[in-house]
Amino acid sequence: MLDIYVMSVSEYDNYIVSSDDEDSITDIRGVYMFDRSDSTVGISVYKMFLIYMKVIFTEEGQNLAEWERNFLQEKYSADAFGDVEWPYHEIDDFIDHPEHYPLHRPKIIHFGDIKVGIEFDNCDDIVEGTALIEMIRTYFQVYPPF
Repeated sequence: MLDIYVMSVSEYDNYIVSSDDEDSITDIRGVYMFDRSDSTVGISVYKMFLIYMKVIFTEEGQNLAEWERNFLQEKYSADAFGDVEWPYHEIDDFIDHPEHYPLHRPKIIHFGDIKVGIEFDNCDDIVEGTALIEMIRTYFQVYPPF
């Protein structure tokens, strides 16, 4: 059984925002999905699957032409780190006490056990789990939760 969470965290400090862009951008957020039920023995991290990066615009940035906003979104999404591993204790604390992390400003949605309505025949648990995670990630890319 899956226990899916989607988390949006500020990653602004991981980027060098050019001086030309800094008046237009207030934040750069990474949106990740993870399965809290995934407790691999000997591993003390959650595998965080990157869904997308989202540039948050200032009021000035909101007034840019659509193509300019799209350009900035692409520019700062291209440097995304991709899937990452994050220590259990930090993620659990993000969930229980997001106010303790003003730098990351986590926003979290708990989806629980997501049913995809597909039966897998003749494959092992790892292949099935990977396929399910990829299907759920694709869903959130098409229907962004944040």
